Amino acid sequence: MTAGIPGGFSVGMGVMGVVSLLYGLTLVSGDRVVAESKDLFALRVGKNLKRMWLDAHNVIGILSLPFHVVMALSVVAFRLNDYIIPPYRIA
Repeated sequence: MTAGIPGGFSVGMGVMGVVSLLYGLTLVSGDRVVAESKDLFALRVGKNLKRMWLDAHNVIGILSLPFHVVMALSVVAFRLNDYIIPPYRIA
């Protein structure tokens, strides 16, 4: 949970929470840039190998987006657990 960051559990979880939040924002902003592309799921196979690899990269990125969003949100939820759960505890 702390990714081996020195300084104890709270420091490691704090750093991982911030990194994960930035990772989630990067996913959303990168998705917006790719989604505005005209040929989102176009896989142009031909002489231009660089274009084909770029198209394959975009398709794999869009298909793996839900997995990465779940990872980013779960780390943020682990970090915010101390603030979210206490109001719901029964005394």
